[in-house]
Amino acid sequence: MEFILRLTFTNPDLDTTIVGTVSPAHLQANLDVLERGALPSALYDEAKRRLAAAGSAPRPPRDDPRCAIPTNSLRRPFATGRSAIKRMIMQAVSGHMCAIVMAAMIASVSGVDAQDNKLSLPDVTVTGPAAPVEPPYMRNPGKAFGRDPYLGRYRVEEDKFSEVPCAATRIALGPGGKCLQGYRLTAPEVLIDRQGSSSCDMALDVVIDAVGQLSIEADILAVDPYKVTANGSQLKSCYVQSYMGYDQEDFQDMNRVTRRGTNWHNLQINGQERSIEFSDGSHNCIAILKPGPVWRGGYIYITHASICRMGTATVRTEDIAYVLGSLQARIYDPVGNLRKAGDPTYGPAGNSR
Repeated sequence: MEFILRLTFTNPDLDTTIVGTVSPAHLQANLDVLERGALPSALYDEAKRRLAAAGSAPRPPRDDPRCAIPTNSLRRPFATGRSAIKRMIMQAVSGHMCAIVMAAMIASVSGVDAQDNKLSLPDVTVTGPAAPVEPPYMRNPGKAFGRDPYLGRYRVEEDKFSEVPCAATRIALGPGGKCLQGYRLTAPEVLIDRQGSSSCDMALDVVIDAVGQLSIEADILAVDPYKVTANGSQLKSCYVQSYMGYDQEDFQDMNRVTRRGTNWHNLQINGQERSIEFSDGSHNCIAILKPGPVWRGGYIYITHASICRMGTATVRTEDIAYVLGSLQARIYDPVGNLRKAGDPTYGPAGNSR
């Protein structure tokens, strides 16, 4: 903590700062640290150098030269009066956030009461978090509607989905799988009533499972074309739309497995169906887009699946056939549906096709 406080107050471009306290004793300890003065020039410059090497150095506003960090050893006068320090502690912080990054670098610092000639930076490597993956439809606004024509967020985001029993999702694989209930969407032409209900309900659900040497994640965007609610039957415009421009860029954002994928190759296109091979670490994988039954201007559902084989063997044709044949795509939507699952409209296969 001593290092962070003194680093912050040594920075000549930081006018004010704020230090949180949990007790009067904590505040007193901070005051004692600050009375020791600024960091030695060599130590401060070394801290800046390590920040820059880690890619986390503070960057000033693009057009404001006043925020540039000087490379010489000039320092502003350091206020040492106790009353002045108290005022500085209670002031608001400037836009600089480098002290937060440095907290990770000095987590192992010991000897808070050491003299300046003993206070040094530990040999710690800082690895910054990976940049968030931006959905393809946000990267290219010109293709936004084709990739996501629905009202709602059409993106598999596993960490934001709720795990539920697989009997409650519109897709499943086996009895031991993990099922996630995702976002609910609707068609863009549909008006939503005051109770938040629409006459076009779409479900985005996920199943994650492992069968033998295969690791599988699949999702489905599905609509129940026979659903009847208090708003009436589903509209003619209520169907899962196709996107003939679906390509490698879309596959790379398909799910958490493909987002960490590498070595993308061999894109295959057969009508709306798509597949592409990739690697997940040392494992060979394939990503697949497969539409369901045709309905009006689109489909009843569209499924995506990533299939990876453990070890270094490639995914075989029979692996793909097994997974696609085992996935259970459930047409029937039980939420607010006045039709029963056993209604003959759904056919002899019941609510799963």
